Formats: sequence, C-alpha cells, structure tokens
Amino acid sequence: MAMVKGADKVVKAEGFVLTTLKEVMKAMNGAGILASPLKMVGKTKEVMVSDFMAAIEGVEPGSDEEKKIPAEVIKLYNDFVDVIEDKKVGLDVPEKGETPAPVSDKKGVKGKAEKSVYGHRLGSESAAIDDALKTGGKNGVTIKEIAEQTKLSVGRIKGHLAHLKKTGKAILIEKEDKYFVE
Repeated sequence: MAMVKGADKVVKAEGFVLTTLKEVMKAMNGAGILASPLKMVGKTKEVMVSDFMAAIEGVEPGSDEEKKIPAEVIKLYNDFVDVIEDKKVGLDVPEKGETPAPVSDKKGVKGKAEKSVYGHRLGSESAAIDDALKTGGKNGVTIKEIAEQTKLSVGRIKGHLAHLKKTGKAILIEKEDKYFVE
C-alpha cells in the first residue's frame, strides 16, 4: 500500500498524540466497516497515519459503511486533512479544563499511588517494613520483630534495610541488634 502524501507532516504537527490515533484506529476497527482491521503493532507513526487515512478514503461516500464511521474518527481524519492541505498548523489539543477520552478501560491502570514515609508504594512489602521501622521509635526495633510484624523473611528485611541505607532514604543506626531511624 502506498503512503498517503503528507503523513509525515501530520506526525510532526503540533498536538499530534499517538495514543489518540491508536484509540481512534481501535474505534474504526470496532465499527465493523473494514475488511481487515487496521494494524498498530510494529508500524511507524507515519505508516499508521497513512493506513488510517487510506482506510477512511476507501469507504465509499454515501454508503451504509460511511454512516457507521464514529464521530471521533471523522474529526481526526478532517484534522489530518487540514494539516496536510496547510489549512491548519497543528491538531486540536484539548483545552486545560477539558478531559480527553480515557486511553484505556483496562483494570490495573497505574495512577498516583500513596507512598510510605520513605517513598514506597503503600500496600507493598517495602512500605510494611518502613512502617515497622517507624513504629520502633526511640526504643528501636530488631529485625526479628519486623519479621514477626510484617510476616516477611529476615533476608527480605535485611535487603530492604540495605536499600534504605544505600539510597539515603533513611539514616539507620544499629545498636545492640536494634535499628533506630533518625
């Protein structure tokens, strides 16, 4: 398939977002219009833009398939054409108050997680060790006490303490087999 002329211009345009293109391509694939779905893996941005535009242009005007094309697909296609024809310098970028469509509906999408006192993700083994260290306070805490409290192995705890020392996240003082945090 020949490249659509100007695909590289679209990729270089201000406001081009690859994830938006991929979401719109998925919507196009989901519309059930195309004989073969648009492929997104192992392709350059320019090839993806070209394939997307060629797929839209391949739909016969006035046909039932044309009516099934999702609105976001038509909008992105028209934006691409405007950039290629020099009617626009960049693509439409959502305003600060607007929220773009979600990129994924998958479970487990990472966001800003709460952190422990030493910067480890709450709910993790590292955060549990951090909390056990902090609760030792002025009396200190032994590795065995941390192991009992967190139900983790002594080796895991020693490894984490070495990590805290190495990264400088905590100043650990060891006296009589007890660890004190400064």
